[in-house]
Parts: sequence; structure tokens; C-alpha cells
Amino acid sequence: MARACDAVTFYIYGGVLAAAAFLLAIFFHQTCPYSKECGTAGSFMVLISVVSFFQMCVMLTIGKALSGISQMHVRDLTPSTMAWSVKRRGNVAKSGPVCSRVLLLMNVLFAGAGMALGVSQCPSRPERNVPNGWKDYCSSPIRVPQPTQDFGVLVGLTWAICFFGCCAKVGGAGKTPPYLYDPMPEVGGDDLTTVLGAVRQLTRCCHP
Repeated sequence: MARACDAVTFYIYGGVLAAAAFLLAIFFHQTCPYSKECGTAGSFMVLISVVSFFQMCVMLTIGKALSGISQMHVRDLTPSTMAWSVKRRGNVAKSGPVCSRVLLLMNVLFAGAGMALGVSQCPSRPERNVPNGWKDYCSSPIRVPQPTQDFGVLVGLTWAICFFGCCAKVGGAGKTPPYLYDPMPEVGGDDLTTVLGAVRQLTRCCHP
């Protein structure tokens, strides 16, 4: 797959997509009777909105930090003259992606689980006031709730972030910038460390 965007573009676009997921999850939950007629699916919609909000904040903050770092000169990185803002950007660029990967993984799992619960627990018939049908409409726009469509939009947004992550190029010629270098130990640790390392490598495939 051709790589089409840099890390800054990924985090900016990813933040915008997370913002869209946050707003749509709130919109679906507040305007449609998910909490009344299939509460578990509605709860997952709330979880998606909360995680998406934090993911939006984290990704946009990382994007801004990386953008600032890319415009710095050697004199800005001299330890004796380094400003506090430069150190803060470096800390965000180094530790922020780990948090963002966790939030993205949570959102992918929540969106998939919410869609499965919406299909299995929400009324199966699209008609209103019929056996196994919805008792109420969505208030805006006026329509019968459609769990497959509503959760499908949220699933699509989370996977769109993964797609941009797969297309993102972190460094020139495939090289990782020094401030994002994450060393791997030569000797593996215990089982928990091995599992966490495998999860980290897996999530790095779709999130730089």
C-alpha cells in the first residue's frame, strides 16, 4: 500500500474523524430512543462518545506538537537554551501516541461491540408500534432508529482513522524521527511484557 500522508497529517485528520465520531455518537444517543429500548447498546454509544472526545483532544494535541517540532532548528534543541515549550512538545510527541493507540483500540472494540449489541438487542423490525418493533421515533430527523446504520457510521469512522494510520509515513524514507524512537529490548521479558509488546506492534501497524 502506498503511503500518502505524514504523521502530522494523520493526527490532524484523525482528530477531525474522532471529533465527527464524538458528535455523531452524542447525536444518535440524544435523538434516538436507544437508552430506553436497548439500554446496553445505548451505553456503548455513550462510551464511544467519551473515548472519541479524548481521542480527538489527544490526536490534535500531538499533531500540533509534531508540527511545531518539524519547524525547529538545531539551536532550539540545545539543552542549555531549550525552552519549556520545546520540552513539552517533545514529551507530547513521545508519550502521546501510546495514549492515542489505546484510545483508538478502545473505540474500535466499543464500536464493534455496540453494533453487535444493537443488532441483537434492539427491536428487529423497523416499523413503529408493532410486535418486536420500535416504540418511538428518533426526534431529529424523524425516523425509526437504525442500529446497523448508526453504529455502522461509528465503526466506519474508527476504521477510517486506522486506514489513515496505515497510509501514514512517520519519517523520511521509512525512518523513524529521533524524538519518536522507541527502543526494543534484545531479550524478551515475562509473559505480560511479551503480550504488551505484541499488542503494541499490532497497533503500530495502523497508528504511527
